[in-house]
Amino acid sequence: MDFLVTENQMIDEIQEIEETFLNKNNAYIEIIKYCRNILEKYRKEIYLIDFPDTLAEILFFKVQKQLPLSNLVYYSNLYSFLNNLPKGGKKFQENFIELEINRINNFFQHESEFSRYMELNHNHFDEFYFTRKYNFSLSCKTHHYYRDPNFSTSHDLVLSELNANGLYLRFLKKELESINDSNRNNINIAKKLEWTESKAALIELIYALHEQKAFNGGRVDLKDIASFFQNVYDFDNADMYRTFTELKSRKKSQTQFLDELSFNLSSRMREI
Repeated sequence: MDFLVTENQMIDEIQEIEETFLNKNNAYIEIIKYCRNILEKYRKEIYLIDFPDTLAEILFFKVQKQLPLSNLVYYSNLYSFLNNLPKGGKKFQENFIELEINRINNFFQHESEFSRYMELNHNHFDEFYFTRKYNFSLSCKTHHYYRDPNFSTSHDLVLSELNANGLYLRFLKKELESINDSNRNNINIAKKLEWTESKAALIELIYALHEQKAFNGGRVDLKDIASFFQNVYDFDNADMYRTFTELKSRKKSQTQFLDELSFNLSSRMREI
């Protein structure tokens, strides 16, 4: 198989595709097509000219086929991630990424024995894992790329998924870190903003937000909203309920701060 693609050739081609298609969705689709085309060429070549011996067959399925196949699985994962990631709400995105991380970890746990075999560079089961003689024991139950019995072994796809999922796991952790860093930055920015209205005004706002069901569709306790503002603005909410009782006993307006908010906003809108 003289036309085998080298690692450097594949890296260069993938980089060129990513630079050509700035839209990630389109780039991933093109990379997936590129990898599939390579695998299809390999498959046709094997039909025409079979391997000269068992060692050549093992080398192909254990090493040479892994380059396009691992990239195919990896970029398929990235494509799926991009299209399934929730578009709104960082908390929903965090939950989605954590579920993906759990799925990948479950896969590693399920394939732990084979993973250790590869990590320790063993070769005593190579004929079983990487020749078509034993491909009746196909063990991979996730993706189904190229299940042609003349172009697959029992573990060549499992190995590609181990390789791809290792990269995908690092990608997921970076995405999660990015969201967490963004959340921390937002909190730090908020802490730079000093609340200069009265404590009573802030408590008005907290109760109003709770009654409006402004957070989590109303599925949140009043104390959780109060704790959020306490963490950001370092105010003591110990006597919040007593202050709320005092607000209810006001003679002129029980919602003085909120009334002023509405009046000032309306005035601003009339000016623009």
